[in-house]
Parts: sequence; C-alpha cells; structure tokens
Amino acid sequence: MRKDLRLDKRTLSKSKRQKFSAADNRISSVSIGIVGASVLISALLMIILPDCMKVCRTVLKMKE
Repeated sequence: MRKDLRLDKRTLSKSKRQKFSAADNRISSVSIGIVGASVLISALLMIILPDCMKVCRTVLKMKE
C-alpha cells in the first residue's frame, strides 16, 4: 500500500517550478540588469582590449 501512495518527486509541480524563474518586466529591474551587464562587459573589455591591441601590433610588425 505504501508503494501505491509514493510519488516521483521529479514529476511534482513544485520541483518543476524550482527550475524556472519568473519574468520580471518592471522598468527598475530591467534597468538594473542592463547596468549590471554593461558594467561586467566594460570590465572585461578593459582587460581584453589592451591585450588584443598588443597582439595586433606584434602581428603587424612581423609582417613588415
């Protein structure tokens, strides 16, 4: 009887809802997300761009 009452926890709606996040279209949350993404991208570009410029200069000097 106990086996008949058991449910697979992976198929319950609670476990399915835990894997998905709800959409939040408020202007404040969207703007915070955009600012956060732009800060991360600009920080990465500040690290990567000088290296790329140095590689390009080295390649151009090797062609000459």
